[in-house]
Amino acid sequence: MQTGTAPTKSGGRCFKHSTIVVKEWFLEIGFKIKMPLFTLDSTTINLSLSQFHWARYRKRKGAIKLHTFLDHNGCLPCYVSLTDGKRHDLTFAKTPEIGLPDLPPHSILNANRGYIDYRWLYSLHCKGTTFIIG
Repeated sequence: MQTGTAPTKSGGRCFKHSTIVVKEWFLEIGFKIKMPLFTLDSTTINLSLSQFHWARYRKRKGAIKLHTFLDHNGCLPCYVSLTDGKRHDLTFAKTPEIGLPDLPPHSILNANRGYIDYRWLYSLHCKGTTFIIG
């Protein structure tokens, strides 16, 4: 496994290669995650404000936010939602009507630091969900 490789113009190939190496290493040592693993993340998609007036994000910018809930048992999104670009990740996750669907018991949720709210994380813990914030 190479270390210290800087990102290049190859885009995601560097990430894809490192993911394959890590998976092979896990298989070599016999490491398996028995609990269902999910990842919650979002991305902001910039839009032209002259074409999409309804997508006002800032004074002269337009955007929408794509929230994705990924099931690693097949690497397919099991839930996708579009919201306005101003909606915070945590607000989306905590709102039951539009946010995160109920997780199966004894599952693992992986999310980034934008989802840190200790009351919300404690409520996940009480439902039997383990979380990884990174």
